[in-house]
Order: sequence, then structure tokens, then C-alpha cells
Amino acid sequence: MGAAPQGRSNPLSIWVVSDGRAGIENQALGLAEAVQRLTPADIAVKRIRWRPLFDRLPSAWKTSAMLDPSSDKLTPPWPDLWIATGRATLPLSVRVARWSGGRTFVVQTQDPRWALGRFGMVVAPAHDGLSGDNVFEITGSPHRITPARLAEAAPAFADRLAGLPHPHVAVLVGGRSKAFDLPDAHAAALADQIARAVDAVGGSLLLTFSRRTPEAARAR
Repeated sequence: MGAAPQGRSNPLSIWVVSDGRAGIENQALGLAEAVQRLTPADIAVKRIRWRPLFDRLPSAWKTSAMLDPSSDKLTPPWPDLWIATGRATLPLSVRVARWSGGRTFVVQTQDPRWALGRFGMVVAPAHDGLSGDNVFEITGSPHRITPARLAEAAPAFADRLAGLPHPHVAVLVGGRSKAFDLPDAHAAALADQIARAVDAVGGSLLLTFSRRTPEAARAR
């Protein structure tokens, strides 16, 4: 862990804000942990939900009074760094800098598709095609995988992998979302492409599915 910024005696305060879905929360948490590896920081995870009556309202119309009572409290003292992800966080992310009197720096992961200039920084995958002075493009998405975590987890899989020929080809299969689908025909085409690639290198296929992967796609 690196030294604290010059002139700062207390750890950086970081809030990781999302609706609690693991796939997106891990993106913001991974980014927060990367900052924590560089400078002392305290990370707090904040999960929010909107009351069903207000959930579909445009982000610009929502206020914190519309949050569901099950949401974590978002009250002062405000953090130094606010790292948020997902549509649900947008109404809060664009306002927290004002609520904190400009003290909080706001980072939004993924393409917010709204009010791009109102965030301190947007960390988005390069394939989203965003551009701007506050946009930081990355390959893929932020995550929590580190060399240390891989080394710690490796012994649990050692026996299962020992007899498999190299190279090991790892494939992570996603599934349906609001923006994308994985129909049977597409899954079949992907399965054929993956099989040909593994055959070409003579290795072993290590396959894992998402909770959202359709059963028909798994069967391929």
C-alpha cells in the first residue's frame, strides 16, 4: 500500500455505490480497491434502491427522498471519492458533488448515457466509444482479480487442472440482459467457434457460465 497523499493524515474515504447486483458492484469495488492499493483508504459499500413507484422515472426527476427505505443511508460526512455504477446511481452521482460542497470527487463506471459532463470522471470500456476530457477508457471492465487473489485461489483447483493439456483456454459465458440476448442460434455459433479455437491449439477448455446464461446456451 502506498503512502498517503502529501499533506493528508487520514485515509481516503471511498464510497462504492450501486444497486447491489454483483456484476456491476464488483466493477466499482474493484476500482476502489485499486485506489486502496496506492494510498490508504477506507471503503464503504452503499447499496441503493428506488421505491417501485419512482424507479422508472427519468434520472433528472429523481430525488433522494424517493429512495426505498431498504437503501443504505447516504448522509454526511460525504466521502472524498464516490465510485458508482449502474443506472440506479445516476441521479445521486450527479448531485453528490454539490451536496458535499465540492469536496467529493465523483467517478462513474460504465457509460452513463446521460449528463456525461456532470461526472468528475467516467471510467468506461473502450468499446463504448465515449470521448471527452473526463473520460478514461479501459479494455474490458474494472474487476477485483489480482495476482495475489489468483495465487490464493489456485491450490483449490490444482488437482482438477493437473491432468489437463496446455494451454488452458478459459471462456466466460454471459447471458440475457436488458440490452443483450443470447439466443440458441448465437450460442451454437459461439460454441463452434470456441471448439475450433481449442482444437487449433490442442489445449483444454475451461468453461464457466453466468447466472443469466440460458439453459439452451449451456447445453451447447
